[in-house]
Amino acid sequence: MCHSHFHRHPIGKRLAKTLRPDERGYFANPVIKYRIPQVTGREFTKIRQAKFENKAVATVNDCGGRFGWLKRNYSLRNKMVTCPLVDLFGSENRWREYACFPCIWKRGLPPNWRGTKAPGSDYHDPLFFQFLSGYKVFICLENSFEPYWFTEKMVNAARAGCIPVYHCHPTVGETFLRGAKWVDPSDFDFNPRRTIEHALSQNIDEFRAANDAWLDSGILTETTQERVLNKTFQIMAEKINHAKDGFHTSGR
Repeated sequence: MCHSHFHRHPIGKRLAKTLRPDERGYFANPVIKYRIPQVTGREFTKIRQAKFENKAVATVNDCGGRFGWLKRNYSLRNKMVTCPLVDLFGSENRWREYACFPCIWKRGLPPNWRGTKAPGSDYHDPLFFQFLSGYKVFICLENSFEPYWFTEKMVNAARAGCIPVYHCHPTVGETFLRGAKWVDPSDFDFNPRRTIEHALSQNIDEFRAANDAWLDSGILTETTQERVLNKTFQIMAEKINHAKDGFHTSGR
């Protein structure tokens, strides 16, 4: 299984061209048997505070460095999460490298940066969901736009009961997101303020009803940590057994 950026590296590009589909298990494999999704969670319980503020939040550690504005997906996400309407949390060291076009010579923390990290040890910690649920809107954009690239971000928004601001490849919408509800920046020409103002004006109960049903539908079962690991191990075991059979056959 490989990260979406793997095939952009020179070695990754060479391997991607050389390996057959049955030699490479990853999220967008054309052969479904070897298509291994990203882990979106260990479980899909809902964890929420009783009250929330009519504000938007984003938790992003990697801004893409000083040249993030040259990287399409980083640039889009950075524009959204640095909007003044958003409380931004993330790595101080990395965000100090932030620069935006056209003032690319200026680097530093964006004005809406609020702290180094959100509560919780990781993005699966109940404390993290409690924190998110204190906001009405969660900017949960992926850092890649590719077929079947779907991670925990949209799931976390739904579990916390936030209105998700999310954008994905059509294949994701046709598979993992059937029945889910979110605000897509593409509907607002990727304008941060228009997108977020629209999200803040929406009825949160409608989003929670749709996304709670989505979480409970079972459509995400194959993306749990347990299922992803099991599928990976099954593929590996099959390959090992096949190699053993070939070795015994040749030994005769």
